[in-house]
Amino acid sequence: MKNIVLLGLMVSLVGCANNLTTHYTSIANTNTPAYKPTNKPIEIVNISDNQDELNRFIRIGYLPVGKSNFIAQSRSQKIINIEKQAKAVGAQIVLLNKKDAGKSTRIIPMSTPINSTSTTNSNHNIYGGNIGFNNIYGTSTTTTYGSKTELIPVTSSFTEYTTIYLAKFKPKIGIYPSDLTDLDKQMLGQNTGIRVGVVVDNSPAYFGNIIPRDLVLKINDRVVAGVDGFINIPNNLPSGKVKFEISRGNKLLIKEIEIN
Repeated sequence: MKNIVLLGLMVSLVGCANNLTTHYTSIANTNTPAYKPTNKPIEIVNISDNQDELNRFIRIGYLPVGKSNFIAQSRSQKIINIEKQAKAVGAQIVLLNKKDAGKSTRIIPMSTPINSTSTTNSNHNIYGGNIGFNNIYGTSTTTTYGSKTELIPVTSSFTEYTTIYLAKFKPKIGIYPSDLTDLDKQMLGQNTGIRVGVVVDNSPAYFGNIIPRDLVLKINDRVVAGVDGFINIPNNLPSGKVKFEISRGNKLLIKEIEIN
């Protein structure tokens, strides 16, 4: 009986809460003509290094649309919940990173029944005028009900879950940017611009020979004001040739890329 109660307690502690939804942070919207839907099953990729794996998928045209990060009891997050969240946000690939987050021990009071039974025997001689002497023998049983409380240590393992939701987009330029570092700004003598993080394969930037770690300073003579400024520029670019002013090493280069 005690083992059954303890097993039930452990099951209740593991739980099945979908933290993937409550801790979800949106990064981009799939409600855009550049989004490329697919009928393929959602792919879940277990990864050990978030950035390296993310860059690998960016190079083939996938961009992050959202992410989740939280700590929960180990094995509490089900694959079906990851797939449901991915479907809800339009993601086709989910990068899943799981890291050990340690253990925690709690003391749980547990009561178990303690019943005791006692038996009393009786033996009496009875004398009656009509029946003479007679012996009467009897037995009575008494049950006493009680309980005992024990303090049971219950150890739970915890995991840090990180999920990155990726969706396929048609790249207008094909550059995944990052902000300039302090060293970049010192070298350039300015605060504006972006660093090229990843170039999408077969994109306009790819064929225009823009490469990772290039520093993009201007697009069509328009100053690139950080990552936010860079993201807004493609929305206003017409089809045709676009001029990029970039810094590569100690050289200032002009690159032209063709946008469809």
